[in-house]
Amino acid sequence: RLDLSSPGAILDLGCGDGMYLMVISHLGKRGLVGYDIDFTNLQLAKRVIAPLSKTRLINGAANTLPYNNMSFDIVYASEVLEHLRDDRGALAEIERVLKPGGRLLVTVPNARYPFFWDPVNWLFEHVFRFHILSGFFAGLWNMHLRLYRLEDLSLLIQQAGFEIRDIKALTHYCIPFGHYIINGLRRILDMG
Repeated sequence: RLDLSSPGAILDLGCGDGMYLMVISHLGKRGLVGYDIDFTNLQLAKRVIAPLSKTRLINGAANTLPYNNMSFDIVYASEVLEHLRDDRGALAEIERVLKPGGRLLVTVPNARYPFFWDPVNWLFEHVFRFHILSGFFAGLWNMHLRLYRLEDLSLLIQQAGFEIRDIKALTHYCIPFGHYIINGLRRILDMG
């Protein structure tokens, strides 16, 4: 979906530790920009992509991008919108910095996740109408302000001025209990 054969500029909005920047760089793309509000994540990203040429890392908020109008050919925001208080404002900024005909790729957590993907919160949401927001048992909801239903995400993106060419729910590809496994491994590694 990124079309790495084109010479255009790519913005990784919410680049985190730089994993996608590293992969895309290894596939031959140069002149990437990684942008994240978390300075600690950017330091991790710097170590990951330090040997890669022409990849810039910028610290800042998604709602105030420091770029001119029409600066990027592609913007991707993987697992970012659910963390932002103003997801609409961030999409407006993305629309502003994208060139005409540019592409936006977004991934977000699905509000209609299956039971085994996060059984604790699934039960709490369906029985008690609340969920755990942080900590080990937060599972899918950990540090997320919202989850998205496909139709709500579609409307949000269209209201920001984008034309949707493809939208899919890929939850069935996820590992059951995945967030608990990741959080458990993180705790084990932190203890070592």
